[in-house]
Amino acid sequence: MKKIRLIWVAMAMMMVSCIKNDIPYPYTEGRVESIVFEGQKSVEIDYAKNEINLTMEDSYDITAVKLSSLTLSPMATTSGLEVGMTYDLTEDYAFEIDTYPGQTYNWKIVTSQPIDRYITVVGQVGDAVIDTYNKKAIVYVSTATRRDNITITSFKLGPSVATYSPSPYTVHDFTTERAFDVDYLGYTERWIVYVFHTQEVVSTGEVTSIWATFADVTGGVQTGSSETPGFDYKKKSDTTWQSVPSSSVTASGGNIKARIEGLTPSTEYVFRARLGDDVGGEVSFTTDSAPTIPNLDFETGSYDSSGVVWYPNADGKNSFWATGNEGTKVAGKGNITVHTDDAVKGKAIKMTSITGVLVAKTAAGNLYTGTYKTNLMNPRSSAVLGRPYTGRPVGLKGWYKYKSAIISSDKDNKYPEMIGKRDKAHIYVTLEDWGGATERPANVKVIAHGELLSDEDVSTYKEFKFDIKYNDTVNRPTHIVLSATSSYLGADFCGSEGATLYVDEFELLF
Repeated sequence: MKKIRLIWVAMAMMMVSCIKNDIPYPYTEGRVESIVFEGQKSVEIDYAKNEINLTMEDSYDITAVKLSSLTLSPMATTSGLEVGMTYDLTEDYAFEIDTYPGQTYNWKIVTSQPIDRYITVVGQVGDAVIDTYNKKAIVYVSTATRRDNITITSFKLGPSVATYSPSPYTVHDFTTERAFDVDYLGYTERWIVYVFHTQEVVSTGEVTSIWATFADVTGGVQTGSSETPGFDYKKKSDTTWQSVPSSSVTASGGNIKARIEGLTPSTEYVFRARLGDDVGGEVSFTTDSAPTIPNLDFETGSYDSSGVVWYPNADGKNSFWATGNEGTKVAGKGNITVHTDDAVKGKAIKMTSITGVLVAKTAAGNLYTGTYKTNLMNPRSSAVLGRPYTGRPVGLKGWYKYKSAIISSDKDNKYPEMIGKRDKAHIYVTLEDWGGATERPANVKVIAHGELLSDEDVSTYKEFKFDIKYNDTVNRPTHIVLSATSSYLGADFCGSEGATLYVDEFELLF
């Protein structure tokens, strides 16, 4: 009998040793949390693109940049960067971050080293024209200024450590072109400087930035004048000019600039620079449009044809706004995003987070621009964010109230440290460039972003307002994500039971 028992024990051990370990390891994203280089002016980490945007001081040799410190996300390693080593950052520098088990993330460092170049002289009109490609500079002066007796007041054609031969402050005769050697960091550049007369004492510059209700403009004026510089503007169809308030005008040498505010969207204007009674030529521009999006006051809502699932749209579908209500229906739960009469005006939207949901475990009450289609095999892909939009709002305001709750559910154990902490309401706007794609790319380019994130209990409606900050003021967005949720980690199925957010009367600000 004892021998039989030993045989059964041995067989059991063999069976255990042959069992395949099918338990999936958690995936840990490899990220750069912080990074510092010697000589850096600023650094921005773009997690959407796995990109470090490094701006270096103009005096530093970027062919040999020393890494001072580096912090990676937990369990992440890299052989591509080592503290104390130097790197050539004249081109994009690519490296990999590895995390357990066997995951690799591609990152790169993109380096810029802007050099502020300028020349100013007595009697100058406007800014010097700097041609960095051909290494030439042109300075315009009034006809009363002698070109054989020019007095240079500031001169910078290279980085701050550059030296010049001859010294520009000893050169006065510019009746012909003058050459200057600019030496820095072992390099020598030869620049040619010209001084020309101009009949103008004031010149209208350009519009450097155009928005829906304001525009930034520039101009040039003769230096040393006792007259006050400024700008005038008007709608192109008007006959009367308006003056930009003097408090909005700044002057630096012969350069002036201002922000013209209070403009009408989608309207053509003209502006001109002014110095006393003298005015420059007229330059025209058209302000941006200020498109809104439907149902921002949240008055509209309807059920689907079955009368079960509620949508924040008039047609009972995901026609513009979406929620996770279809998913909670599949899970045997009711609508967790609904219309309510508890509003600032008319109707509002109420969102409630719940736990104990089939597959997802946690469902956050939510509202967003986009679509929803339940995917039980991959629940995270059910919600698709974003709707076409090309406007450039500068803020969002509205009303909300919120009742927080304790985070108790984390489906994938992604945020174990959040269990037992207070949930947060999250309202945000992201303006994005999809680059011609009709579906939201994995590494979407974020043009601008703004948000409200709070765990504060707000029992009566409270007005909020936040700025939308732009990373890119040149390219226009193609899509907008406007979202509100009662659980800020709800997209990762981490949340609470009973956190409740009310929202009403949203407005995009331009």
